[in-house]
Amino acid sequence: MLKQSVLNIKKLPVSLAFVLITLAAMALLWGAGFFSKFDITLYDFLLGVKVQNAPHPLNPYVVPVDLNDKTEMNMESRLDDRSAFGDVFSVIAHSRAVAALDFIYKGERNADRYILESAAGLQAVFIAVVPVPKGRENVSYRMLTDREKSLMESQLWHPKVFGKNEIPEAGTFIMPFIELGEISTQLGHISIDPDSDGIYRRTPLFYAWEDGYVPSLSLAAACWDLHVDTSKIEIYPGREVVIPLGPDDKISIPIDLAGNVVVPFGGKWAEPTHRYSFDDLANALYDEAKLSEVRNDLMRSLCFVADTTFEKKDLGPVPFEKVYLLSGLHTWVISAILDASAGDDTFYKQVPMQYCVIILAGFTLIFIFAGLSVKDWLFNSIHAFIFLAFTGITLYLWFVRRYMPWYGAALLLILMPWILGFIRRFLTQRKMQSVLKRYVPRSVSHKLAAEERGNLVPVNKELTIMFTDISGFTTWSANRPAKDVHDFLDDYFGSMVDILFKHEATVDKFIGDGILSFFGDPVPMPNTATAAISAAIAMQREIKNLAAEWKPKVGIDLKVRMGINTGNVVVGDLGTSKRIEYTVIGSAVNLAQRMESISNAGGILITEFTRNAVNRSRISHPFNFSKKTEHKVKGYPEPVATYEVIFEGMPGTGK
Repeated sequence: MLKQSVLNIKKLPVSLAFVLITLAAMALLWGAGFFSKFDITLYDFLLGVKVQNAPHPLNPYVVPVDLNDKTEMNMESRLDDRSAFGDVFSVIAHSRAVAALDFIYKGERNADRYILESAAGLQAVFIAVVPVPKGRENVSYRMLTDREKSLMESQLWHPKVFGKNEIPEAGTFIMPFIELGEISTQLGHISIDPDSDGIYRRTPLFYAWEDGYVPSLSLAAACWDLHVDTSKIEIYPGREVVIPLGPDDKISIPIDLAGNVVVPFGGKWAEPTHRYSFDDLANALYDEAKLSEVRNDLMRSLCFVADTTFEKKDLGPVPFEKVYLLSGLHTWVISAILDASAGDDTFYKQVPMQYCVIILAGFTLIFIFAGLSVKDWLFNSIHAFIFLAFTGITLYLWFVRRYMPWYGAALLLILMPWILGFIRRFLTQRKMQSVLKRYVPRSVSHKLAAEERGNLVPVNKELTIMFTDISGFTTWSANRPAKDVHDFLDDYFGSMVDILFKHEATVDKFIGDGILSFFGDPVPMPNTATAAISAAIAMQREIKNLAAEWKPKVGIDLKVRMGINTGNVVVGDLGTSKRIEYTVIGSAVNLAQRMESISNAGGILITEFTRNAVNRSRISHPFNFSKKTEHKVKGYPEPVATYEVIFEGMPGTGK
């Protein structure tokens, strides 16, 4: 068990109160969504750091093909009649590659027949549809024709869904012209909505419709390449989508309740070097050398063809870039699925709830324990260690294990009790210092306050006690104005206390013109007797200076008797609940007072107990003592052996 000097069980109610206050604040902030916003902000920052310093490359199987503004200017007429699309499809077909088309081919164009013929030559073609969320159907969106509805029904997936979910439902779809849709390998949705702050971080993997689900374009393309039996896909809302690859092999994609996956960004949009502009690919069809080069480069790849023109405005802010072409979100999802199939999981996962509960419960217990600490260094060290350790674990989980940051709630549980405890300890120490500095030097009061020794429990202890008293003070003060008495005592007590504090004495009380002080508590010292004698000599020397100053002013012949004794006493807070003081009691105290009463004016009289204590000290001393004398002292049956301290300037030395 830890000692009382380390733990103070009396602090348990305060420690519990601080933790309960923190938990109450946590509940309020949790309900307000503060922690989710905090963690998302941290995620954005850490993702930016990762993308900037350790980018993850796009899977080489995925090749972005961008219809950009330059392409639009160079191929205006071929884009208008859509013949350029037929050219691109032909090049991809020559390369034995597949195509995912992030376009909606609405209406009729002159080259539609050419598009259909070119697309039919592809190994696989994945064509985009745009779901209109259920309940938003209005005059702007027409309902599907019977032929379109039949097509959509044939394209539905029927995965196994376990548990309640919030997967969005589609009311209708914006579709390509029907003939193109009918030759597609799979229709996939391209719907992406930003988070509430307008930043794109997630994409839905499914839209529910009728009795099945429409997959995202990226999920459809990746699952085709991996030869996945879509009927065996399992959806666990709020946890994962499980994609079977074989009897003992599977891919897990983390999702939320709505089936959204956090986009596994690996780098900035412009970073993938293996990409083509739309016009380069289309024009390669008419250049044999270029076509051969392109065919070798694209062999058996997935070409993700997207409209990246500014007019399309298919762009938005992501955590690390203000303007990001949203087609890049699809390519990163495809890339992550393919990477996962090869054993390189690059998806961002949510921290398990069990981890969160263990952390919060563990921190609660640790900080209740930390609040019991008497030592400031231990209290602060526990909090600092937990803070640094938890921060390090969070960074490890993010950068190495790819877990989303879960930091805000635990950070509050670390910092708030720390701050509350620090404030309490600071105020307590200030209060203790204000009390203790009346008895002990400022440096000692600071040390005691830091150790929170404000409640000085009475103990038996060997101390050295000193009594001082001004000779003839009562007679002198009887006929003096009160102001003279006050001014003199103020200067005298101030000078004496300064010397006592310099020697680390504790000033117990002022008794009229007398001073009771002791050495050795509350802070131990090597030898209390030598400290007391040194202080007494220094006081007598200063008294000579005060006598020279005050005799002309108020006519006092200042001489002080001093008595010192060393022995066992009871020291600590003594009294009642209504009035208590830090003091010493015992026969050793009484004997010190007797020494003062029989001491010569201007002299220092010590007992044999003090002399022996000086002799026991391993510290050399410059003291000289008179021969032993014995005095009959009230309360003691046998004479008490005493010694007078001989010092320069003492009465009778002539110096």
